[in-house]
Amino acid sequence: MFALTRSFVTVTAIVALAACSNGQSMPLASGTGSQPSVVAEAIGKLTVNPTKLNFTTTPTLKLTVSEKGYTGKFTLKLSPAGIVKIKPATGKGPSLKVTLTAVAAGKATLTAKDAAGHTKAVPITVTQGVVIIQ
Repeated sequence: MFALTRSFVTVTAIVALAACSNGQSMPLASGTGSQPSVVAEAIGKLTVNPTKLNFTTTPTLKLTVSEKGYTGKFTLKLSPAGIVKIKPATGKGPSLKVTLTAVAAGKATLTAKDAAGHTKAVPITVTQGVVIIQ
């Protein structure tokens, strides 16, 4: 009786695991068979370089947005608008090089965002004495 109950529990566990596999192949109970066919790709943290921008002597600065292993879209937004121009304001990972050009004196925050909603904020300061390009 004990052996029969044990076999029933084993079969029940295998069926339950198979039902949870969402169509992915599962190893067989005897140790033979295929391994899961999907391997999660390691994606890094969203980073920006440099981490702050000060337009004190030059009207144009560069910024890099990156995320190791990420191939999705990055978007950049400025708040408040009108302090600098951002080109390009969107692009694909794993690395996006951006040029920022001062258009008005003041302070703003540039926010870089990936498709998963991860964000990095970059404080920006444009000093009055910088040549403003319009």
